[in-house]
Amino acid sequence: MNLIYGNTYWNNINKNYKNYPKLSNNEVCDVVVVGAGLAGCLTAYYLSLYNVNTILIEKDLIGSGTTSSMDGMLQPELSKTLLDLSRIIPKEAAERAYKLSIKASDEFENTLFHLCKVCEFNRKDTLYINPLVDLKKEYNLRKKLDFEVKYINLPDCIEKFTINDEDAIVTKNTATIDPLKFSHTLVKAFEALGGRIYEQTPLISYDYSENKMKVSTNGFNILCKKIVFCTGLSTLKLFKKPSFSLKNTFGIVTNPVNGVKDCIDKYSMVIKDNQNLLHLRTTSDNRIMVLQYCTDEMKNMDIEAILKEKSQYLLRKVQSMYTDYNMLNIDYEWSSRYIESKDDLTYIGTHTKYPNCYFNLPAGTNSNTYSIIGAQIIKDLILYGSDCDKNLFSFER
Repeated sequence: MNLIYGNTYWNNINKNYKNYPKLSNNEVCDVVVVGAGLAGCLTAYYLSLYNVNTILIEKDLIGSGTTSSMDGMLQPELSKTLLDLSRIIPKEAAERAYKLSIKASDEFENTLFHLCKVCEFNRKDTLYINPLVDLKKEYNLRKKLDFEVKYINLPDCIEKFTINDEDAIVTKNTATIDPLKFSHTLVKAFEALGGRIYEQTPLISYDYSENKMKVSTNGFNILCKKIVFCTGLSTLKLFKKPSFSLKNTFGIVTNPVNGVKDCIDKYSMVIKDNQNLLHLRTTSDNRIMVLQYCTDEMKNMDIEAILKEKSQYLLRKVQSMYTDYNMLNIDYEWSSRYIESKDDLTYIGTHTKYPNCYFNLPAGTNSNTYSIIGAQIIKDLILYGSDCDKNLFSFER
């Protein structure tokens, strides 16, 4: 399954990272983490902090899957509002999911502080625009729950910004990051703590022996006690239920823009665009990045033709929003795929069908924050056998 088509931004600006060897002999450890995207790198790193003997395997290269197509926005917005989510799952669960997503920005920052790295982490409030709902009601609910939010009138607050809506919610203390650089930083720290990393080492199969699990790769085996799956899309084949939908994203990054200012640099943005969701941010080299998360499943499509069409649409969208920037061009464009669950939350934890297996499967439009939420839950489940948030994202919910 090809996850990415086109030319992603993060892969092009991040060069000369360390390559790790293929597995070339049999190994023994406590935990095997499968998949070295953002979720897998975070999970392996957190386990290594607690002296869990861990091996991280990746079928390709570190962060070469969906991580390289992520927007790196650390914010709470889902494709459903908090009000809508509260109507399909318990209200307390919906509120907790949003609060964990806001807290995730702090967790990223704390992790970077301990690593003494930056990885383009930048505190930036998130502007949420949704003409399809009553934003005032959504704001009132968030304010009642003590979220750090403001309700603003766009024309009064932001000059030279044009969109067919007047109001927005601003969520404070959100952030942006370079997810690929962060993944490589985590792996380097994981190795320094004694972790072992093997690239170009796909999981072929696994089975149980007495008090052990055996992970089989290309010609070699790893004996372990537990397996953590962080491969997202390729893990779907293990499950008939709960059901996931496979959706598409389309992204562009523009040429550098001189004098980025006002709304375009002050905020990251989440905009409901018909039934799709747009994520918009700036990069450290003054480019504009836009990702469109599509709600419709696109099967048997001509991906090359669709990508060109979507890319031009996104460029026109940005040009219509920022009238000062009419000299924009597309420097990078790509399509990727993401998982969407029925209730918009992800799946983290254990499954009764797969003993001694754990899953950190960041799904939906908020996979950046779900990656770190999942890594912390998995760490607690392996170390202590429980986590206070395990039921929120469980397969049995």
